[in-house]
Amino acid sequence: MILRINMFCALLCIAGAAYSQSIDPVGDTLVWRAETLTDTAADSTRANESEFVTYGSSKIIWTQNGTDSNTVFEFTITNANDHWSNDGYVIFTTTRKNKTQSFRFEQVGSEIRIRLTYPDAGGERTLVFVIDEVSPLQD
Repeated sequence: MILRINMFCALLCIAGAAYSQSIDPVGDTLVWRAETLTDTAADSTRANESEFVTYGSSKIIWTQNGTDSNTVFEFTITNANDHWSNDGYVIFTTTRKNKTQSFRFEQVGSEIRIRLTYPDAGGERTLVFVIDEVSPLQD
């Protein structure tokens, strides 16, 4: 009986590792969670609980969880430059309020990051989120 339980646990671990390596940001609906963000212009990192939901190649919803309320932004994907399976990144070009942004989802070693670049008064600004968890969206 103990052998069966150990084998079952081993299979679950293998299945979980296989799923994490076989995610498809362009084809799947995924939830990406981060606890911090780095503002590259200010060269500062701060706590910022964020959740990104990618709906294949159609939209991205970014929710920032605050102490009193949540701030939600919706972006329409206009292009997906998919290099995930070969080089470990995908770039989504998006629009929101008639402005263009880009989201670069990248895997560097064992770390997954999202780089959000958007127009700012002084040009472009980039925020970098280190992802703590990626999972399929549960209904």
